[in-house]
Amino acid sequence: MNPGDYEGLNDSLTEAEHEVEIYLNKQYEELNVGDVVAKFSKAPFGWDGICTLYVVNELVRRHRRDYSYSNNPNVEVSIVANRLLSETNKFTIRPAITISSEVINGFIAAWKNIFGVSESFSTTDSTQLFRLSREKENVRSVENVVARYKLLYKDIAAYSFSAPLDDMVTLLEGWLAERDPLKYFRRVIDEQQQARTLFDTCKEVVQFVQDQMGNYKDVLHFVRDNRDNFSFVPVELHEAVTQLMGIENATWPIGIRTYMKLRNTLAGAIDAKRTELRKQISEEYAKTYAQLEQGCKENEVSTSILSDQEVIVKLKTQSDSIPVLQTNLDTNAFFAEQTAKILAAKPKPKPMVGDDKNKKEETFDKKYPTQVALSTRTTLPIGSEADVDKYLAQLKKQLMAHIDKGETVMIIK
Repeated sequence: MNPGDYEGLNDSLTEAEHEVEIYLNKQYEELNVGDVVAKFSKAPFGWDGICTLYVVNELVRRHRRDYSYSNNPNVEVSIVANRLLSETNKFTIRPAITISSEVINGFIAAWKNIFGVSESFSTTDSTQLFRLSREKENVRSVENVVARYKLLYKDIAAYSFSAPLDDMVTLLEGWLAERDPLKYFRRVIDEQQQARTLFDTCKEVVQFVQDQMGNYKDVLHFVRDNRDNFSFVPVELHEAVTQLMGIENATWPIGIRTYMKLRNTLAGAIDAKRTELRKQISEEYAKTYAQLEQGCKENEVSTSILSDQEVIVKLKTQSDSIPVLQTNLDTNAFFAEQTAKILAAKPKPKPMVGDDKNKKEETFDKKYPTQVALSTRTTLPIGSEADVDKYLAQLKKQLMAHIDKGETVMIIK
């Protein structure tokens, strides 16, 4: 139906429509359309079935009558167009429910309030409004809004700020579930303020996803990648850490610029700590290699048996995890491993040779030093020469416990 189709001169029923209307008014509330066709195919009318269906359809278009199809009182236009002729007996016709102009105008005003004036419809016909505002054939329909928001929500459902999209879909699906036109119009009118607020929020969410989703994900990845590093930033930044970590469960609206500023501040602090630790690791390994090289010299072993210093330092400093870098500061295990290689490569002593009378060959038992980690911590402060002597005596006691058993020792810590 188009505006003006049944206004002015067209407002009155045609003679054929009047005859069918008189007949229908004498029948029960609901009548099978096939029976109407059969009635008017006989004398004194003798109408062809297509003609009768046309007249019945005009009464529906004038809102004097409504169709039902297979007991469904809300029949889509496409079903009428495609099946009325071939499945006439599945259609029934009943008096139409008149929807007041007050409700119609209220619905149109509510629609404009929710979706904007540009999204309004050009018709005031209740049947057309019901279908145009709901069915997917119209790009502005509720069904299409639901489809768009569902698709976007599927992509971002893992993020808490997506909740408005889900809330809007739930609200609109409630409208679509309302199959009675009058109840539908009234529900839209009653819920228009809630719908407008949600729709405006959803537009903001959509714009955010289009413009800022990359920044949001960058910040989120930073938080997740540095969760173990945050405890090492200065105390004055602990509040910033708490605020930044809130992004994972933050609801709409998202203050992305604030989060990006916090990220940049904390990234600087974390990088500074990494740089400090990497420098300390390099220094510790430089000291360790100096000791190992001295050990090679003392044991007449080539330094080539040692692991490549540059490779080891690179390996120990490449992690972005501050806890891992702190662990890598301890070179004791590496020192013990390399010392074992030096001792294993140490040349064996040569046999002793004397004159023919005393010529003999000494044999040496293969004996490797025991690697010892001394307990060097103290429970009391050292403040005098006597304290130093006492401390050294404790170290000596630990060493002699091994030597007295016939062991030689190599201190690794």
